[in-house]
Amino acid sequence: MSSQPSNLVDPFSVYEKSAPYVLMSSIVAIGLANQSPSGFFYLFFIAFTILIRMVVYKGVEQTNKQYAFATENGIRSIGTFIGAFTFMYLTLPMLLNKSVNFWIMCVLVFYMISDYFVRRANNRSSLPVDTLVNFIAGAGTAVGFVFGMNGFKLDQYLLFNETSSNKVMCSVPKKQTFKCAVYKNGELIGSA
Repeated sequence: MSSQPSNLVDPFSVYEKSAPYVLMSSIVAIGLANQSPSGFFYLFFIAFTILIRMVVYKGVEQTNKQYAFATENGIRSIGTFIGAFTFMYLTLPMLLNKSVNFWIMCVLVFYMISDYFVRRANNRSSLPVDTLVNFIAGAGTAVGFVFGMNGFKLDQYLLFNETSSNKVMCSVPKKQTFKCAVYKNGELIGSA
């Protein structure tokens, strides 16, 4: 047997590094497939929250060296952050519209569980508090964005909104006008 290093790629390492980005790309692709800008709203929101997350972790790293987990462990829990954000961003509108897609929920739960176990298998598991903070931060920001979009009447740009659900919907214009003409014996007596 030779003692040459293996050129094989560790599949767990590839999964750990690429899965969050595959998940985000899939959500954008779903939006594009539905011919809706909803995927781009998701991408903007998650990019914004990841940027804020990076700034916060950098601040923690600079102010408190003993908790400098931004480069060592914090980055490794980005999958938890993205998974929690995506889970809440997709399922909260489903729950609000009472049109739950259990398959999507199961896939997202499977993603988060597999992300956790892959990181454990690679000995790249974050501190439990870091994993919890990333889960809460990801889910919390998604909840904020979903309720913010509902508040600003932008809920049609969510991936699972009221119009894309199975709900029966009817709408009538708020202001309707009718033209009428009243005739008596073939003669116009009034119009409105």
